[in-house]
Amino acid sequence: PVAPDVDIPHMARITNGFSGADLTEICQKAVRLAISESIDAFLKERQRRIDGGDEHPDMKDYDPVASVTKRHFDFALSTARRSVKPEDVLVYEEFARSMRQLSGGIARDMQRYQPGGPASGRPGTAPAAPPAAGGAAPSAPPAPASQFRPSAGGDDDGMYD
Repeated sequence: PVAPDVDIPHMARITNGFSGADLTEICQKAVRLAISESIDAFLKERQRRIDGGDEHPDMKDYDPVASVTKRHFDFALSTARRSVKPEDVLVYEEFARSMRQLSGGIARDMQRYQPGGPASGRPGTAPAAPPAAGGAAPSAPPAPASQFRPSAGGDDDGMYD
């Protein structure tokens, strides 16, 4: 569990620019430290009981469940580094922006070929394109060839024989 002294919004502010992997490393390091301290506390308590005369202490009543505290996170942050340079972040953000723009254009293009899309001529949609010269209506694009369709010669690669 995370201790109440950990200010998550503050952690988010001071780790701005860290990658997901960087943040994972920080959290894992903090957790490892907390677990290590918990094991140490358990062993010390066990030894204290042995020293007190209990040769075989029953430790079932002792539960040093560790909380990950601000001190653990502070230690983990003291050795953390950003693995992505700020200029690389800008490149990724620009790429993401261009992909969103591109995907919007592709989605609009695909609507033309969907039932009820602008090319269908159905009520409530844009009219179909006017007939081409010579009176023939424009044809829909050809269906993509399937890479899974068997060849005319059959399956001769022997893979499933």
